[in-house]
Amino acid sequence: MPIPSTRSETLIKKLEILARKNPQAYRIQIAILIGLGYCYIALPAILVCLYVYHLYTIFNSIGRPFSNLLASFLLPTLSILTCFLSISLFNIFFVKIPPPQGVVLDLNKRENSRIKDILQDVSKKVGSVEIDSVVMTADVNAAVIQIPKFGMFGKKQNFLIVGLPLMLSLSSEQFKAVLAHEFAHLSTNELSLNNWLYRLVTNYKYLQENALKDNKVDLYLGLFLKWYVPLIDIHSFVLRRVNEYEADRLAANITGTKNFAIALVSIEIVQQFLNKKFWPGIYKNRGMQPEPPANIFELMEKSIAIECDPTDLQRWLKYSLNKQTNLSDTHPCLADRLLALGYREDAIKEIVSCLKFHNSSARLCLGNSYYYILSQLNQAWIDDELYNWELNYARTQKSQQSVNHLVEKSENDSLTVDELWRLATRKIELGEQDSAIIIFYQILERNPNHAKTNLSLGTILLDTNNTDGINYLERAMQLDPGTIPEAITILNHFGDRAPDVAESDRYKNLISDYYIHGVNSLSKAYSKSISRDLNNKHQLNRDTTELITHNLIELPEIQHLYAVRKVRSDDLLEHRVLATYSFKDRLKLVDNEDIEKMYIALERAIEPLGLVTIHLFRQDGYCECNPIIEKLRSIPGTCIYNRKKTLAIIAERNEREN
Repeated sequence: MPIPSTRSETLIKKLEILARKNPQAYRIQIAILIGLGYCYIALPAILVCLYVYHLYTIFNSIGRPFSNLLASFLLPTLSILTCFLSISLFNIFFVKIPPPQGVVLDLNKRENSRIKDILQDVSKKVGSVEIDSVVMTADVNAAVIQIPKFGMFGKKQNFLIVGLPLMLSLSSEQFKAVLAHEFAHLSTNELSLNNWLYRLVTNYKYLQENALKDNKVDLYLGLFLKWYVPLIDIHSFVLRRVNEYEADRLAANITGTKNFAIALVSIEIVQQFLNKKFWPGIYKNRGMQPEPPANIFELMEKSIAIECDPTDLQRWLKYSLNKQTNLSDTHPCLADRLLALGYREDAIKEIVSCLKFHNSSARLCLGNSYYYILSQLNQAWIDDELYNWELNYARTQKSQQSVNHLVEKSENDSLTVDELWRLATRKIELGEQDSAIIIFYQILERNPNHAKTNLSLGTILLDTNNTDGINYLERAMQLDPGTIPEAITILNHFGDRAPDVAESDRYKNLISDYYIHGVNSLSKAYSKSISRDLNNKHQLNRDTTELITHNLIELPEIQHLYAVRKVRSDDLLEHRVLATYSFKDRLKLVDNEDIEKMYIALERAIEPLGLVTIHLFRQDGYCECNPIIEKLRSIPGTCIYNRKKTLAIIAERNEREN
């Protein structure tokens, strides 16, 4: 669930109070909303029946003047409306929700008999429906989903999604406890009513995500999905959170409270380990090795078993326990889940002493399939990482050449601030942080108002747990509001690693001033910083713009590209690039993954520009036109790419050649 707006938060809190004081009234409210949804879906079918009945009455009344007049007026109107809504009805049945992506295990094969027996045993104890397919992924997560055959209707296929890293984190008994929690969502016993509501809302969200994303809906169904699904999502939030607690309770009753508590803590610890030690260590080598490691999950298994030292474990546990339950997820935080199981702070120490990561459930539960899953996930990871890995390696080689050139030049002449900045950033890319810090200090001696140097120096210092970095980040945010999002992210990550610093008044006030209470002022300041650049003509020659046009033609979503020179407090040449994008599907929902992919593709396409700041604006029926883009359109020379005109020129050229 996305982070709710303030209005949604207020509504959810009111519903929490209602559910606590009058659970029956809350359930009735949910039932009314569900009935409303089914009525909306059934409306086309009702109108079709009325249309047939109307035809029947008309043909039985032929010859009567009033009936002839009624037929001539109502029949065409009702025919068009019924035809339109009938298409909507059929669309609901033909929206396909794709199965989850990953390595699929056929439970009917002999080599998968061990995991099949475990699933059947846990399913029987919980009282849930049987799983049809198991999908292995690379996440530290487990989930069950049901996919109806026809949109929201028809026979459902039950999928169990299991992350291999999760199995590497847990013993066999702990893995069964996690399975029991997930199967509780499919239980047909004591939780059946809540589970039915839980699954219904989940299916609505799957339908919304896939139907709107793949342009499989008309206006009638599209409006329903955009209006109704967020409504039922928010109103059922309290119920779905209660369902999580009930699933925890059922899993603890079946597999043992202590066993399930250890599983919850183990998952949190390993998630922290992977994010803060394992993956940073792997990606640190991207510039030094031409290809990614071929056995990434074998390395992960060994690292989890060996490298979770007690000091890190205590720090990560403290961080996980300090998290608060919020409205961005129906799952409660770790501390609340443990408390609901009867584990208070003193009892959690007993759990920590029982944590063991060297006896993973993966080999024991998966049997011979383990090696097949390893090979498939390893290859999938390589396929995902290969391009970026090779790109980073190539950049590192170029960075080394650039460093060699600048160092050689510095032996004879003094480097400019621009050259010092490039030398420092190249040093960072090569992993030479200590050298980069010295150069950053040299830049600040010449120009203390160099915002990006303050940002970079603060980041490096905090990476080495030097709290002086906070001062430099604060200075960067004062100089350039555009650095605030990145600086706040860095401060939050540092606070995760250093809880003592995060508790200080200095740290809290900094976060509060620049983030919690400064969102509106940041937006205004950031828009102002963009607006002041709009009249600065870009420094691009024709060859560069033609190369960019050639690259952008491969990106069908990008419609326009505007470029202006960015105002800076130093002598660096940087361009501000503003791109508009749109989709054929006017109702398409865009998630963070879509934006990230588009951003990366755009970054590659405009690489000839050098140093740039990129802004993406959606420009189609889904969003209103941004005033900044409107202003750019009126400034000659700012638009360096227009997809429609470019395609017309290409078509005209091809026509002349033919």
